[in-house]
Amino acid sequence: SYAPTTSAPSTRPTPRPTYAPTTPAPTPATPFPTTRPTLSCDEVANASMESLLKGTYTSMEDAYDNERYGHATYDCAVELIENHQQYDKAEPYLWCVLGHCAGCDDGPCPTAVVDLETTAECESAVYNYLGFVNRKKAAPDYDHARTYYDKALELWPGNCGAMSYMTELHLTLNNATAASTTHARLCEECDESFAAPLVASMGACPSPTVTTEVKGQATLAGLSLADAQQNEFVIVAALADLHEVETTAVAVAFSSYTRRRLSGGVVVSYTIAYDDVAPALALDAAMFDQALTDAAAASGVADVFDAVETVAFGGSEAPVAAASESEESGVVSDAAFRPLGR
Repeated sequence: SYAPTTSAPSTRPTPRPTYAPTTPAPTPATPFPTTRPTLSCDEVANASMESLLKGTYTSMEDAYDNERYGHATYDCAVELIENHQQYDKAEPYLWCVLGHCAGCDDGPCPTAVVDLETTAECESAVYNYLGFVNRKKAAPDYDHARTYYDKALELWPGNCGAMSYMTELHLTLNNATAASTTHARLCEECDESFAAPLVASMGACPSPTVTTEVKGQATLAGLSLADAQQNEFVIVAALADLHEVETTAVAVAFSSYTRRRLSGGVVVSYTIAYDDVAPALALDAAMFDQALTDAAAASGVADVFDAVETVAFGGSEAPVAAASESEESGVVSDAAFRPLGR
């Protein structure tokens, strides 16, 4: 019987993973080949299925006569599958390739030809192809195909080829819910080329979310730079309320300014991040004053903002400090830009 393992191939080399899988590698089913010469891939492709198998075997896992024909190679397995569509023949051949993956971490690796050089990556790639040939062979075995794909992803969760072919398997079995789940993961984690073959059946992957940033400034009289920094959360809450976003979408930076005949104040430079197109909002200084009052009261620091007045408020085109030409003004940058919740 087949071993409870999973995988499926990709028509493209599977990209290098971003992290190493933690699943222990399974015990190779096929012993390492003898020192007999390896058949050329053309000879394997031209040989009959029966001639490549042992006289007696228990399953496809130990059927390939490696003692007679020598090494099985990953690149030849790919050629049998991709170029010759010899799925039945490729199955016992792949099981022999799998046995060589155990040496990848400290020796030659069958999948080094596609830049996969760890035991887990190698076994994942082979199981991926085992899943594929079980789907495509003369008498498809979808249960084992699913098992092999599962194993491929267990060994290496970032195997994009396995995600793609698992989605195809779900579609073959008319399991739309499972196909949608796997396809969504594929779109999120993998290069779009892996999802390209599925466009006709699943549609294109969603476009990345467009983020729109709105920048502006508010000039507050009667508030020191130190108080603004200490009560940053109040100013952020007021801006979030006015712009109809969460506080995590607000980033602020503070500068101090001084004006003749007036007390010092603070310039608040802010950035509002929208997940989509920014709404058209008609905001003014009076509205920000009220939002500050409400936010300060809610936070128990109303006394800090009692004498604070918004003397200028608006988008990037708005004046920074609204100082008349006859009044000198100076700005001292705090040089501290702290995006909140990023």
